[in-house]
Amino acid sequence: MSIEADWADRIRSIARECDQRTVGHKLVDRLDFDLFIAVEEVAGWQEFQTVFTARFPPESGWAFRGHGVANWPLATAIERACLKNVEFGNPEFPDSPIVVPMGVLPHTFERDLLLRFQRRAHHYVPDPPDDDDQLDWLALMQHHGVPTRLLDWTFSPYVALYFAVESSLPDTDCSVWAIDTYWLSKQARENSLTDEGFPTDPHKRALNEYLNRNLFNPGNPNVVVVADPIRMNERAAAQQGVFLCDLSQEPS
Repeated sequence: MSIEADWADRIRSIARECDQRTVGHKLVDRLDFDLFIAVEEVAGWQEFQTVFTARFPPESGWAFRGHGVANWPLATAIERACLKNVEFGNPEFPDSPIVVPMGVLPHTFERDLLLRFQRRAHHYVPDPPDDDDQLDWLALMQHHGVPTRLLDWTFSPYVALYFAVESSLPDTDCSVWAIDTYWLSKQARENSLTDEGFPTDPHKRALNEYLNRNLFNPGNPNVVVVADPIRMNERAAAQQGVFLCDLSQEPS
């Protein structure tokens, strides 16, 4: 059976199971994420070439992301910063530190980082974005290592493969993720019909204007969008970079 057929059968099985559950069950959740992934293993350059040439032709809208360790999740820098555990010293038991969640909501932390970054950026950035260009500000923060909700992807599988191999560990599998950005954009539009301001035209500038108005608003559609800032830095442009952006302000 092909990987596509196996994945389709799995999704149909999940849908049937969902129909049998109680009304209001949340099917798409972090714990369910792995159920929606199709995996194909390759053992060398030739196999990689064969798979990617056959499945992901150029200009087909597929974007890629390389991970040095195959089981690393798709988590943004702001999620990793806020959801990690923090160790506190225990004077009575110095060899047994107290480990607790950091307990900071990612979207609250991101807003605070943005305001701090904007106040200081003019000292280091010769031509900063306009105050209202929030997407460009987040992209600039990401470029300078400040955690944001943006997740870096590239339209080049070879760039993604480079980052996967470059950060890989001995005797540990690395991975290249792939996602159909055309499908993702279509789903975002169809699931945002209750928001009259969400652009039905997939034009990049219209979406960017919408994101600049709404990135930090409560009540946004619970969708992930393909974000392509107008002012893309040279490194991102050379790497055929693009971002995925979680529009929702729901606590993670």
